[in-house]
Amino acid sequence: MRNLFPHSPLPDRQQGVSIISLLISLLIGLLVSIFAIHAYLDSKSAAHYHLALSVANENARFASSDLRRFLVMTGRNVGKGDDVFISTGADDGSPYIIDGTATSSSRVTVAYRSGYTCSGSPVDNSTARLRLDVQTSVNNQSELYCTTLDTDGSGTRQSLAEGIEHLEFIYGVDTDSDGYANSYTTAAAVTAANKWNSVVTIRAEILASSGSVRPGISSMPQQPTYYQVGANTVTPADRNKFYRRAGTTIALRNLNAIAK
Repeated sequence: MRNLFPHSPLPDRQQGVSIISLLISLLIGLLVSIFAIHAYLDSKSAAHYHLALSVANENARFASSDLRRFLVMTGRNVGKGDDVFISTGADDGSPYIIDGTATSSSRVTVAYRSGYTCSGSPVDNSTARLRLDVQTSVNNQSELYCTTLDTDGSGTRQSLAEGIEHLEFIYGVDTDSDGYANSYTTAAAVTAANKWNSVVTIRAEILASSGSVRPGISSMPQQPTYYQVGANTVTPADRNKFYRRAGTTIALRNLNAIAK
């Protein structure tokens, strides 16, 4: 009798990916992802660090440049014997010239009759009084400010540089009338010795920070816990910033005793 259902060989076993191969592939993909994420985070941290460093350096440079730009006008066209450093009087409850401490910055106020105000308006044959100090901005950041004072001591402040955490002024006194500073001392010492007419240079010591640009704790290198700024030891309260010190010496070339 004829077989109506001839025997058919079984089909070959189906080919595909085994569970083990799939798990190995997933593991390799996971490792690659981990390395890629780690590289990205390292790159991001490095970028934040270099940005904060750049901002701190720029803030210090801007402050040095602006201090030099304004203080070099000190005494310009002011008559001999007239006050150039305005050390008496007060506005907003503090003197026009003060020395810094470990927790507060210096302030200086100078006079000139030719140049520009803090906002850039020209000064021509009228005595302008210009105050430079560090104050807190509306954004709660320490900034270098310039204020052109009116006769009643009031004035509108102008921000010059952000991220200026501390500022110290010391004064070069010419004791032998040769136009060169023989020693540097504080405003209090100059006042006590009645030597304001012998000041020929101003030394500005600056502690600048990255301000609102914060690199983050993980990307911060080890930094000093304190900084020597002038005669004072300054300990920053915010450790999640990058700090830079800078200094500049301004020769007051417009005084009668010219420092060359």
